[in-house]
Amino acid sequence: MKHKLKRALCIAAGLALTAGSVPQLFPEYVLTADAAICGLCGKHGSADLIWKLEDGVLTIEGEGDMAQAASEAPWYEYRAEIRRVVIKEGVKSIERNAFNGCSAITEVTIPDSVTLIGTNAFYGCSALTEVSIPARVDTIYSNAFNGCSSLKKVTIPEGVTDIPVGA
Repeated sequence: MKHKLKRALCIAAGLALTAGSVPQLFPEYVLTADAAICGLCGKHGSADLIWKLEDGVLTIEGEGDMAQAASEAPWYEYRAEIRRVVIKEGVKSIERNAFNGCSAITEVTIPDSVTLIGTNAFYGCSALTEVSIPARVDTIYSNAFNGCSSLKKVTIPEGVTDIPVGA
């Protein structure tokens, strides 16, 4: 029940921010009652996906594709605080620039529902040491893990059909 209430608060707050104004790709962040920062990050600014940052853990959940960030994801201003990323089952893509410059990330959980890892998705995540790519991922775009200077182990499934130079 508590989880559903938090999700509803994040969605309601995010929708309230965009109501009556020109829709934004990423609405401003909101501060919930429990001091977590959250917002919407679904494709085209939809409430299909929400993000929440609490105690250094960035959680992304819902059903659907992540919105593509032209330059900065909605949590970008908090990048120095993000130490761990948990992407929940149901999220279908990790889009362009999603975690670009989040240099404090040491751990990322990518669910089996993800099928695509976009350009610069983890660019500059210099503290990231290990990544396991789910079996359903078939494309990893350019520079997806460029600048991950601490990356020691990457598990890539047989189904990945395209890994461009610099990925």
